[in-house]
Amino acid sequence: MSGSARVDTLAGTVSQGPPEAITAALAPANGDLVTLGAAYRRWALGNPRLYEPTTRRRLARDRLPDGLEAAAAAPLLATGGNQDLAWVL
Repeated sequence: MSGSARVDTLAGTVSQGPPEAITAALAPANGDLVTLGAAYRRWALGNPRLYEPTTRRRLARDRLPDGLEAAAAAPLLATGGNQDLAWVL
């Protein structure tokens, strides 16, 4: 699969919104950054085929639907951080 096709496939997958599985996995963190990090790591280790394509290459933000990045940052923002901090983490 070419790089462009991979980006289109990934963009199509994430355009459906944050996956329910990761949303459910992160929910118990309830605003605690350490618990959130541990939950995210467990999810990533248990779902390498979903985690790896999102982190291997630069994110094509121009292909993401409106609001998706904010939805993905929501669990980090719930820890008391701000949008810039969520982006870094």
